[in-house]
Amino acid sequence: MPSPKPLRHGWRTPSVIPGLPLTLGVTLTWLTLIVLIPLATLFLKSAGMGWERFISVGFSERALAAYRLSFGTAAAAGLVNAIFGLLVAWALVRYAFPGKRLISAMVDLPFALPTAVAGIALTALYAPNGWIGRYLEPLGIKVAFTAIGITVALPSVRGLPGSVRTWSVRAWHRSPLAWSWDVQTQTSSKGRLMSRQGFAREHSRRFARLHRPRRSGSAGFHDRLTQE
Repeated sequence: MPSPKPLRHGWRTPSVIPGLPLTLGVTLTWLTLIVLIPLATLFLKSAGMGWERFISVGFSERALAAYRLSFGTAAAAGLVNAIFGLLVAWALVRYAFPGKRLISAMVDLPFALPTAVAGIALTALYAPNGWIGRYLEPLGIKVAFTAIGITVALPSVRGLPGSVRTWSVRAWHRSPLAWSWDVQTQTSSKGRLMSRQGFAREHSRRFARLHRPRRSGSAGFHDRLTQE
Protein backbone atom coordinates (compact mmCIF):
# COMPACT_ATOMS: atom_id res chain seq x y z
CA MET A 1 0.00 0.00 0.00
CA PRO A 2 1.62 3.29 -1.03
CA SER A 3 2.14 5.91 1.63
CA PRO A 4 -0.33 8.80 1.37
CA LYS A 5 1.00 12.20 0.39
CA PRO A 6 1.37 14.79 3.18
CA LEU A 7 -1.40 17.33 3.50
CA ARG A 8 -0.85 20.76 1.94
CA HIS A 9 -1.88 24.07 3.39
CA GLY A 10 -2.60 26.25 0.39
CA TRP A 11 0.30 26.23 -2.09
CA ARG A 12 3.08 24.79 0.09
CA THR A 13 3.81 21.68 2.13
CA PRO A 14 3.93 22.39 5.90
CA SER A 15 7.41 22.20 7.39
CA VAL A 16 8.33 19.67 10.05
CA ILE A 17 9.98 22.43 12.10
CA PRO A 18 7.56 25.21 13.11
CA GLY A 19 8.66 28.65 11.97
CA LEU A 20 11.46 27.32 9.77
CA PRO A 21 11.21 29.96 6.99
CA LEU A 22 11.35 32.86 9.47
CA THR A 23 14.19 31.47 11.59
CA LEU A 24 16.16 30.44 8.49
CA GLY A 25 15.75 33.91 7.02
CA VAL A 26 16.95 35.62 10.22
CA THR A 27 19.90 33.22 10.46
CA LEU A 28 20.98 33.78 6.87
CA THR A 29 20.62 37.55 7.26
CA TRP A 30 22.88 37.67 10.31
CA LEU A 31 25.32 35.25 8.68
CA THR A 32 25.54 37.50 5.64
CA LEU A 33 26.02 40.69 7.64
CA ILE A 34 28.54 39.31 10.15
CA VAL A 35 30.48 36.68 8.17
CA LEU A 36 29.91 36.70 4.42
CA ILE A 37 30.18 40.45 3.75
CA PRO A 38 33.43 40.89 5.77
CA LEU A 39 34.94 37.84 4.08
CA ALA A 40 33.93 39.10 0.65
CA THR A 41 35.49 42.49 1.45
CA LEU A 42 38.69 40.77 2.52
CA PHE A 43 38.91 38.78 -0.72
CA LEU A 44 38.14 41.84 -2.85
CA LYS A 45 40.79 43.87 -1.04
CA SER A 46 43.35 41.10 -1.51
CA ALA A 47 42.47 40.69 -5.18
CA GLY A 48 43.20 44.35 -5.87
CA MET A 49 46.67 44.24 -4.34
CA GLY A 50 48.48 42.25 -7.00
CA TRP A 51 50.65 39.17 -6.50
CA GLU A 52 53.83 40.99 -5.47
CA ARG A 53 52.09 43.17 -2.90
CA PHE A 54 50.06 40.20 -1.66
CA ILE A 55 53.17 38.04 -1.12
CA SER A 56 55.07 40.85 0.56
CA VAL A 57 52.22 41.51 2.98
CA GLY A 58 51.37 37.85 3.58
CA PHE A 59 54.98 36.90 4.35
CA SER A 60 56.02 40.00 6.25
CA GLU A 61 57.58 39.75 9.69
CA ARG A 62 54.34 40.76 11.42
CA ALA A 63 52.30 38.21 9.45
CA LEU A 64 54.76 35.40 10.17
CA ALA A 65 54.68 36.26 13.88
CA ALA A 66 50.88 36.12 13.79
CA TYR A 67 51.03 32.71 12.07
CA ARG A 68 53.45 31.36 14.64
CA LEU A 69 51.32 32.63 17.51
CA SER A 70 48.03 31.33 16.13
CA PHE A 71 49.14 27.91 14.94
CA GLY A 72 51.59 27.34 17.78
CA THR A 73 49.12 28.07 20.57
CA ALA A 74 46.39 26.12 18.78
CA ALA A 75 48.66 23.07 18.44
CA ALA A 76 49.70 23.25 22.10
CA ALA A 77 46.08 23.64 23.22
CA GLY A 78 45.02 20.71 21.04
CA LEU A 79 47.67 18.51 22.62
CA VAL A 80 46.50 19.52 26.10
CA ASN A 81 42.88 18.84 25.15
CA ALA A 82 43.70 15.42 23.74
CA ILE A 83 45.68 14.24 26.77
CA PHE A 84 43.80 15.74 29.69
CA GLY A 85 40.41 15.43 27.99
CA LEU A 86 40.97 11.70 27.62
CA LEU A 87 42.06 11.32 31.25
CA VAL A 88 39.07 13.24 32.63
CA ALA A 89 36.60 11.46 30.36
CA TRP A 90 38.05 8.06 31.23
CA ALA A 91 37.75 8.77 34.97
CA LEU A 92 34.20 10.10 34.69
CA VAL A 93 32.95 7.21 32.59
CA ARG A 94 34.69 4.18 34.01
CA TYR A 95 34.86 4.93 37.73
CA ALA A 96 32.45 5.91 40.48
CA PHE A 97 33.80 8.25 43.15
CA PRO A 98 32.47 10.96 45.49
CA GLY A 99 31.89 14.29 43.76
CA LYS A 100 31.64 12.76 40.29
CA ARG A 101 28.50 14.70 39.34
CA LEU A 102 30.03 17.95 40.62
CA ILE A 103 33.13 17.48 38.47
CA SER A 104 30.95 16.60 35.48
CA ALA A 105 28.97 19.80 35.99
CA MET A 106 32.18 21.83 36.28
CA VAL A 107 33.32 20.38 32.94
CA ASP A 108 30.17 21.74 31.29
CA LEU A 109 30.38 25.12 33.04
CA PRO A 110 32.46 26.86 30.29
CA PHE A 111 29.70 26.09 27.79
CA ALA A 112 27.33 28.29 29.80
CA LEU A 113 29.80 31.16 30.18
CA PRO A 114 30.20 33.86 27.52
CA THR A 115 33.68 34.12 26.08
CA ALA A 116 34.13 37.64 27.44
CA VAL A 117 33.29 36.50 30.98
CA ALA A 118 35.77 33.63 30.73
CA GLY A 119 38.45 36.03 29.49
CA ILE A 120 37.85 38.44 32.37
CA ALA A 121 37.98 35.58 34.87
CA LEU A 122 41.26 34.24 33.45
CA THR A 123 42.75 37.73 33.46
CA ALA A 124 41.77 38.17 37.10
CA LEU A 125 43.48 34.89 37.91
CA TYR A 126 46.72 35.21 35.93
CA ALA A 127 47.33 38.98 35.95
CA PRO A 128 50.44 40.12 37.89
CA ASN A 129 48.16 41.08 40.78
CA GLY A 130 45.76 38.15 40.33
CA TRP A 131 45.17 35.20 42.60
CA ILE A 132 47.62 32.95 40.73
CA GLY A 133 49.67 35.53 38.85
CA ARG A 134 50.99 37.13 42.03
CA TYR A 135 52.81 33.90 42.86
CA LEU A 136 54.14 33.44 39.33
CA GLU A 137 55.41 37.01 38.95
CA PRO A 138 58.37 36.60 41.41
CA LEU A 139 59.43 33.50 39.47
CA GLY A 140 59.62 35.50 36.24
CA ILE A 141 56.62 33.73 34.69
CA LYS A 142 54.17 36.07 33.00
CA VAL A 143 50.95 34.45 31.83
CA ALA A 144 48.51 37.25 31.10
CA PHE A 145 48.76 38.86 27.64
CA THR A 146 51.40 36.36 26.46
CA ALA A 147 51.45 33.19 24.36
CA ILE A 148 51.28 31.17 27.56
CA GLY A 149 48.06 32.96 28.48
CA ILE A 150 46.54 32.17 25.09
CA THR A 151 47.54 28.52 25.49
CA VAL A 152 45.89 28.45 28.92
CA ALA A 153 42.75 30.21 27.68
CA LEU A 154 42.09 28.02 24.64
CA PRO A 155 41.49 24.75 26.55
CA SER A 156 39.73 26.50 29.42
CA VAL A 157 37.11 28.36 27.41
CA ARG A 158 35.81 25.71 25.01
CA GLY A 159 38.46 23.17 24.09
CA LEU A 160 38.76 20.94 27.13
CA PRO A 161 34.99 20.56 27.81
CA GLY A 162 34.37 19.61 24.20
CA SER A 163 37.26 17.16 24.26
CA VAL A 164 35.98 15.57 27.47
CA ARG A 165 32.49 15.07 26.04
CA THR A 166 33.89 13.69 22.79
CA TRP A 167 36.13 11.21 24.57
CA SER A 168 33.30 10.30 26.97
CA VAL A 169 31.22 8.83 24.14
CA ARG A 170 34.12 6.68 22.95
CA ALA A 171 35.07 5.63 26.47
CA TRP A 172 31.48 4.66 27.28
CA HIS A 173 31.21 2.30 24.32
CA ARG A 174 34.44 0.61 25.45
CA SER A 175 33.51 0.59 29.11
CA PRO A 176 32.38 -2.55 30.96
CA LEU A 177 29.70 -0.38 32.55
CA ALA A 178 27.96 -0.07 29.20
CA TRP A 179 27.94 -3.88 28.80
CA SER A 180 26.70 -4.55 32.33
CA TRP A 181 24.12 -1.76 32.18
CA ASP A 182 22.52 -2.99 28.95
CA VAL A 183 23.23 -6.71 29.18
CA GLN A 184 19.56 -7.55 29.78
CA THR A 185 18.42 -5.61 26.71
CA GLN A 186 21.09 -6.85 24.29
CA THR A 187 18.73 -9.21 22.53
CA SER A 188 17.28 -8.72 19.12
CA SER A 189 13.66 -9.23 18.14
CA LYS A 190 14.43 -12.94 17.60
CA GLY A 191 15.74 -13.32 21.16
CA ARG A 192 19.41 -14.00 20.38
CA LEU A 193 22.34 -12.19 22.00
CA MET A 194 23.78 -9.49 19.76
CA SER A 195 27.34 -8.25 19.45
CA ARG A 196 28.36 -4.76 20.46
CA GLN A 197 28.16 -3.56 16.84
CA GLY A 198 24.73 -5.09 16.36
CA PHE A 199 23.55 -3.65 19.65
CA ALA A 200 24.74 -0.19 18.64
CA ARG A 201 22.93 -0.46 15.31
CA GLU A 202 19.75 -1.60 17.06
CA HIS A 203 19.91 1.34 19.47
CA SER A 204 20.47 3.78 16.59
CA ARG A 205 17.50 2.34 14.71
CA ARG A 206 15.22 2.59 17.75
CA PHE A 207 16.39 6.11 18.54
CA ALA A 208 15.70 7.26 14.98
CA ARG A 209 12.26 5.65 15.04
CA LEU A 210 11.29 7.22 18.37
CA HIS A 211 12.50 10.69 17.41
CA ARG A 212 11.09 10.67 13.91
CA PRO A 213 8.64 13.57 13.45
CA ARG A 214 5.05 12.49 13.73
CA ARG A 215 2.65 13.32 10.92
CA SER A 216 -0.95 14.10 11.61
CA GLY A 217 -4.05 12.82 9.87
CA SER A 218 -4.15 9.79 7.64
CA ALA A 219 -0.37 9.86 7.10
CA GLY A 220 0.33 9.47 10.81
CA PHE A 221 -2.29 6.72 11.11
CA HIS A 222 -0.64 4.86 8.23
CA ASP A 223 2.77 5.18 9.88
CA ARG A 224 1.48 3.71 13.14
CA LEU A 225 -0.13 0.82 11.27
CA THR A 226 3.08 0.03 9.36
CA GLN A 227 5.14 0.15 12.59
CA GLU A 228 2.80 -2.28 14.31
